[in-house]
Amino acid sequence: MSSVGKHFLVGGLGFVLGGPIGAALAVVISLMYDSSKTLSSGEGATAENTANGQASWSRARDTRASDIKVSLLVLIACVMKVDGHVKKVELDLVKRFLVRNYGEQGALEALKILQSLLSQDIDPQAVAGQIAKNVNYSTRLELLHFLFDLANTDGEFADCELEMIERISAGLNVSPADFRSLAALFSKTKDPNWAYVALEIGPEATNDEVRKAYRRMAMKYHPDKVANAGEEMHEKATEKFRSINEAYEHIKAQRGMKETKKIETMEKKLKKSTNKMVAGVCAGIAEYFDVDPTIVRIVYAILAICSVGFPGLLLYIILALIMPQPEA
Repeated sequence: MSSVGKHFLVGGLGFVLGGPIGAALAVVISLMYDSSKTLSSGEGATAENTANGQASWSRARDTRASDIKVSLLVLIACVMKVDGHVKKVELDLVKRFLVRNYGEQGALEALKILQSLLSQDIDPQAVAGQIAKNVNYSTRLELLHFLFDLANTDGEFADCELEMIERISAGLNVSPADFRSLAALFSKTKDPNWAYVALEIGPEATNDEVRKAYRRMAMKYHPDKVANAGEEMHEKATEKFRSINEAYEHIKAQRGMKETKKIETMEKKLKKSTNKMVAGVCAGIAEYFDVDPTIVRIVYAILAICSVGFPGLLLYIILALIMPQPEA
């Protein structure tokens, strides 16, 4: 395997080297690596070294983006094979994604990995659950957005594809309302109320409620929230952000709404996160500052140990009590 392929699988990876994703990759590694070579031969970081946190902190952002791309590749395999055959239009979409992220050579290696993943029996909810524990909510929404794009390449969803994405959504701990909001963007010609569903409100909402829903959704899907997830996820977030604007403009045109004042700039709010290990405090702080939740958790653990535990624990309890709950 080329050095590009080795980097794709091992170098720069973090959380995906364990759990159900790591188990799927282990099969790929065993099939694609020459038996005379081992992962500890010196090229790139080994799974053990990566798991032990020996990669430098300066590569944390690249590691997170690589983890997300590999995770998406596993989910892509689940969606592509659910209807019993791989469509050319789906493969073309995946190829474009891979070329943009890894170049021509990296894309070839990734396609080999995808081919192996397509032949495996993968539990999509277990994979999604692993992702949910390590990736912030905004990035999980964009992973789901990509899967909707993939299933809709031929212009419509098969029932089995929609069911698979819904299972993945549940594993990602994405709220049913957000799942419906994403699905609505692909149902514009079928559902006359698609714009309301996209904004997570009903047609009976008042004009003020429509404006509030737009501001809330625009904040939720702001591209800056996935800045660490790689170019492709950032562009997906931008696309979703535009779709939210489209839904809002559609409702305004239907109702003849006029803005009485300029919609104020959305400000970030510090709140607990759905990506929680305990109460969502560390992940909430991480999402507010657009950093990796794992880094915040490590820093907190170090501070708690250095302060002999009690002051750090007390601070966490106080924050858990005063920080607002995440939006549903």
